[in-house]
Amino acid sequence: MTDKTNKKESTLLSATEELLIQDKDGSYRDQLFNQLFSEASRLKGLKDKGAAPEDFSKIDSLLTAVVAAMEVVDKSWKQHHGQSKA
Repeated sequence: MTDKTNKKESTLLSATEELLIQDKDGSYRDQLFNQLFSEASRLKGLKDKGAAPEDFSKIDSLLTAVVAAMEVVDKSWKQHHGQSKA
């Protein structure tokens, strides 16, 4: 049996994460954050207007996912750059 743990492991990153790694000044992070915030605002507006129960549930799930994506973008950028963007 061959021990494969000694082989160099390579983690494939998403294109977005690669861009966040290269984003020293936080401009790409801010662009993503603004796009996600805009979508979250749009979805919240749909929720606030009222929707059929099945649509409300879908909108709520999408809103939750968008907010989670915002957190991931922020945490990923901070992880690679060790600072917060002011």
